Amino acid sequence: MAPTDIRIVQLEQPLDYEGDTKWLQDGTHAVYTAYYQGVYGNTDPVRDAIDDVITFNDQNDNIRRWWCAVSGPDGDPASVVAVIKCDLNMQDQKLVDISLVVHPEWRRRGIGTMLLHFAEEHPDLVGRDVLINWEGAFNAAIDAGEQIQAPTGQGSAPANTPGLQFALANGYTFEQVERMSLCSLPVAPDTLERFIAGSQPQTLGYRTMVWDDCVPAEYLDGYAVLMTKIYTDAPKGDLRFEEEVWDADRVRRDQEAAKAKGWRRLIAVAQHEATGELAAMTLLAWKPDKPTFGHQEETVVLAAHRGHRLGMLIKALNLQALAEANPRCERLYTWNAEENDFMLSINVALGYRPYGGNCVVQKLR
Repeated sequence: MAPTDIRIVQLEQPLDYEGDTKWLQDGTHAVYTAYYQGVYGNTDPVRDAIDDVITFNDQNDNIRRWWCAVSGPDGDPASVVAVIKCDLNMQDQKLVDISLVVHPEWRRRGIGTMLLHFAEEHPDLVGRDVLINWEGAFNAAIDAGEQIQAPTGQGSAPANTPGLQFALANGYTFEQVERMSLCSLPVAPDTLERFIAGSQPQTLGYRTMVWDDCVPAEYLDGYAVLMTKIYTDAPKGDLRFEEEVWDADRVRRDQEAAKAKGWRRLIAVAQHEATGELAAMTLLAWKPDKPTFGHQEETVVLAAHRGHRLGMLIKALNLQALAEANPRCERLYTWNAEENDFMLSINVALGYRPYGGNCVVQKLR
């Protein structure tokens, strides 16, 4: 039973980080900070409050319905004790991506259940039959003991993972483990050169490019094809989301949002010379005001171009570019489905090691 003094407050568009709802935004950031600090012992995975504001205000591709559980006076960020973010996909009319986090000091009081049931029953979610949550985080270094095997047959999660326990108790099924990996930088320059040289005999007929922040206009359409394939080409077990089509306009919007949030990005691509088709891409991102860590984000090789070591080549080239653009970077994080053997093997060869993971859960209704 949730405490009787808890009230649910919906964030309204447009958010203004300097406006009357700043306390809700700062409170949301504090909840996520406490959550990740508790799991990993650091706050590297936490996105800045301004990132949330810009993401929320961009409702071109997702209808965003975000609510805070509040206990205490308005205006005080400490009054925010839990957050649920529901992103209703505009293309996949059945899908809702859910992020639900309760401040560790407020767990086991029924607040998360209250928020989840409120959101699931909200009129905006009626008719949305595929609910997916990616927030069941665990730390590979400290979470030992009894494990629950993912139904994909690859990867497991500690049975005592709070997010997993909560999801199972609320009618969600455990679908997949997403491995979180950490790479300590720098990767030795001769190691990168060796991987690049070793890839070149198999990558004849392809040329590579590394772009700083923005995709050149003439490649926007080809890049959009790659972004469309990011999630549907990667292993997804029995997760029921559909292909989400990108176009040049969405790529531009994505770039503009990254800049507004203060992110620097390096994008390495491989182009098939005979057809001009972009065959592969990978993206690294960091914030100049937090230069010691970054994120290895999207990577994809189109199915027709696999087997040529393009993934290794573009990742190694991007790490070379990162060493020059941000020599202060000490660590990179990345996430992959545990059954994505191809990408994981590249990451392991480059020096990534398991750091933790997420339990991906789903409810079909």
